[in-house]
Amino acid sequence: MTTAFSDQEKLVPGILSRFGEIPNEVIAAREAQQDLRTTIDLAVHFYFYLNNRASEPMNINSDEVEDVLLDLTANASSFWHVRMSTNVFLERERRSLKWEWERFSDLKSLKRSYFASYEKLVSESTALKERYLHLLRLTKIQLMFAGLAFI
Repeated sequence: MTTAFSDQEKLVPGILSRFGEIPNEVIAAREAQQDLRTTIDLAVHFYFYLNNRASEPMNINSDEVEDVLLDLTANASSFWHVRMSTNVFLERERRSLKWEWERFSDLKSLKRSYFASYEKLVSESTALKERYLHLLRLTKIQLMFAGLAFI
C-alpha cells in the first residue's frame, strides 16, 4: 500500500519541530528555515519512494524515477544552504567524525542505509547535532541515487 503524498506532507512539520529552537548561527533567516523544511520534505518523500515504490530491477526511465530526479534537482539549492548553514554549528563535531566512502551494491543496501538514518532523523531521542548529521547523510544518499540514475 502506498502512502498518499498528502499524508507524507503531514509528517514534515513534526520532524521539523524535532529540531527544536534552532540556534541563530545555524538558521538565522526565514529563507534558511524554509531550506531546512524543504530538505526534510525531500527526505520524507524519498523515504516513501524507496519504501513503497522502488524495486529491482530499477527502470531508470520510469516516470517515478524521473519525478524523484526532478524533485532532487529542483531543490538542490536547499540541500546546499542547509549544509552551509550547519557548518559553523557542526564544526567541532566534524573533527571527530571519520570520513568514509559510502558504497551501495544494490537498491537493498541503499535502502538499508537510508532507512537507518531516516529513523535517527525522526526519533525524538536523537540529539540535535546528530539529527543534522543524519539529515545531511540522507541528502548525500539521495544525491548518490540521482548520480546512479543518470548513468
